[in-house]
Amino acid sequence: MKKTIVTAIIILIGFGIKAQDVKNAKKLFDKGDLTGAQSQVNAFVTANPNNAEGLFLKAKIYEAIASKELAAGTETDAGTIAFENFKKGMDNSKDSKEIMIEMFKDKNFYAPLINLYSDFYKAGLKDFNAGVASKSPADYGKAVAAFIMANNVGKFATVNKLTTLGEIDTALVLNIGQSAIYAENNPTAESYFKLLADNNIHGTRDGSSGYQLPYEWLAQYYRDNKDEVNFTKYVEKGKQYFPNDKFFDLVMLDFYRNKKEFPNLFKKYDDLISKNPDSVNYNLSYAAEVYAYVYGSSSDTKIENKDQLLKAASVSVEKVIKIEPNNIKANWLMGQYYYNIGIETRQAANDIKSSSKLPADIKKKADLNVSAKQYFNSAIPYLDKAITEYEATSKKSNKSSYKSVVNLALQNYEQLVQPEKVKLYQQKYDTSDTKFVN
Repeated sequence: MKKTIVTAIIILIGFGIKAQDVKNAKKLFDKGDLTGAQSQVNAFVTANPNNAEGLFLKAKIYEAIASKELAAGTETDAGTIAFENFKKGMDNSKDSKEIMIEMFKDKNFYAPLINLYSDFYKAGLKDFNAGVASKSPADYGKAVAAFIMANNVGKFATVNKLTTLGEIDTALVLNIGQSAIYAENNPTAESYFKLLADNNIHGTRDGSSGYQLPYEWLAQYYRDNKDEVNFTKYVEKGKQYFPNDKFFDLVMLDFYRNKKEFPNLFKKYDDLISKNPDSVNYNLSYAAEVYAYVYGSSSDTKIENKDQLLKAASVSVEKVIKIEPNNIKANWLMGQYYYNIGIETRQAANDIKSSSKLPADIKKKADLNVSAKQYFNSAIPYLDKAITEYEATSKKSNKSSYKSVVNLALQNYEQLVQPEKVKLYQQKYDTSDTKFVN
């Protein structure tokens, strides 16, 4: 009998000590003694792992510790501990009338959870800024982890109807994806950017700035990974929501160019130029692409609509020269255009046998030679303009391009059989190393 009584006394004493722990923890917390409160609440929760009151108090204390550490720059895993205890407290309070009444009466009952969201978000911003300064993927990785924790807290609060953040915390998810890029964590960037793009999120009430990034990144990511289905999917979505973003047009140009789908490439240029008729960049790029295709392809490549393409390219270059008469690349391209047509015309004349006595052949050969000479003469002012503009700069970085234009002019005068001009441009070529030194 005595043994039973003694055991009962020990149990009662033990329970009293445990209950006292949680009361002491509250008092110490209210006084600002976080270390003492932490010690007391840990003892209580260790002995009572499913006690909702203790779990909520531990969450509250550890959130305060996390917030203090954040301000001091000495973060530990206090925030994660706070969140885990709050979630466990919610699970273990469903059948407790006392806790439910306390939740209803105390307007600040959920404050620790809301504060946790803010703590993790601030930590993420701090780590992201540290990454900007250090350029270190590791710092960006810390930002990813903190932002993800903030998102987890926010989702938990939303599911439990404790906040109005919404099903997707768009700005936070965007931050996670962007941080993941710099952290060189492609799987995480893909996951969170898809969350935005697949839900057609392209901005907030405050605007759409920055929300083109998920669509751009996903398009580039899937293009690099040769996933044409997803590549096309996110390009089309991006064009739909950000019609003025040139990225989606440019990435399609790269796509067609790399696949050597030249009809699609030039059709895309046609669409761009029709929408931007005075774009110097689009018109010049189109002409350069056409010339590279027509004159740079292998001999066994069948060039479809060659004359039509060259004519369209020359029209584009003429537009640029009209807008910017001194544009070096435009004048260079126009000089190439006339020179190449001159060469082809002369070749056509040479293909007619000189031994032919047929009047039609004789006349055609003569006419072709006259036309070739006219084309070579038409190239001169454009090539000279490009050369003059290059010489006005004397930049060392322009030397190679300058020599290419001078060499083309030299060959043009060879076709015109003007040896004095050939000699002059040979001198320009030979002395270019001393001219372009800046």
